[in-house]
Amino acid sequence: MFHSFLAASSALFFAFRFWCNLKIQRKEATRYLTKSLNLGLCYGAFVKPVTIRGSLAAGRTAFLCCAYDVVTDWRSFSPEYRDLFEEQLRQLAPSWAVELTMDLYSADLQGILKDDGLERGSIAVEFITGIIGSGAFFSDFGIQDLGLLLQIADDILDFEHDVQNSELNCLATPRATKHLAFFKKHERRLLDLFRTDRAMYAVISHAGRKAKNSREWLP
Repeated sequence: MFHSFLAASSALFFAFRFWCNLKIQRKEATRYLTKSLNLGLCYGAFVKPVTIRGSLAAGRTAFLCCAYDVVTDWRSFSPEYRDLFEEQLRQLAPSWAVELTMDLYSADLQGILKDDGLERGSIAVEFITGIIGSGAFFSDFGIQDLGLLLQIADDILDFEHDVQNSELNCLATPRATKHLAFFKKHERRLLDLFRTDRAMYAVISHAGRKAKNSREWLP
């Protein structure tokens, strides 16, 4: 649990450090900090084996993923914020991760993400585990499948918000049933992978419970 706390602390450190760069407004403060904190707690689950260095790196990736959401969803892909984000990336991430992320940004902007947007998840997991150095641990599960499943879980939990704000969500597409079935099929396997990581386990469990009642909220 300590490694997740350390990752969350690291994420908050960078959130405060780059607060002015991202021009976070007062009304956005709680949402911004909460997102950074929650991502840090969850990304601690990717620290395998557990090290202080890995935990701090997990927090750094959590902040960068939060910043990506700020410049894409919150700032509507404004060129000004794109440049600010790329500058932050170059300060905090290796060159391969910068290229990977900016390619994702371009595809996201053009609306050409693959698999109804689930490609975001696979790229995110590659980014996170690559910077932490835990890719080998998750290779047996499969980085791509892991990313797809975690993105579906995120889309399940954010479905109402995404639909209301016209944001990309795989469950608002004609293949929603297929994506939901894929998650349900591998939910147990996903929970087993993160059984010792309280925050990530709780998020997946919550998504699983909501998925079981999909008739209540999925059109």
